Amino acid sequence: ACLRVPDGSPAIGHSIGDLNIRKNTGVTVIAVRRGDQPAITPTADFMFEPGDVAVLLGNPEQIEKVADQLM
Repeated sequence: ACLRVPDGSPAIGHSIGDLNIRKNTGVTVIAVRRGDQPAITPTADFMFEPGDVAVLLGNPEQIEKVADQLM
């Protein structure tokens, strides 16, 4: 699944590690596309910015949980 981080998201300025995405939701962030830059493999210290598109691995229920954090 892919989720875009909107302006005003509570995730902006926080890292993947700060948000404990995998621990809290079971979802793995496998890549992030920023602007026209190709997708990167993010580390735990990757900080979200508005417009980032997170590529996520998880089941629909898990993706819904992470959407609450990123949206």
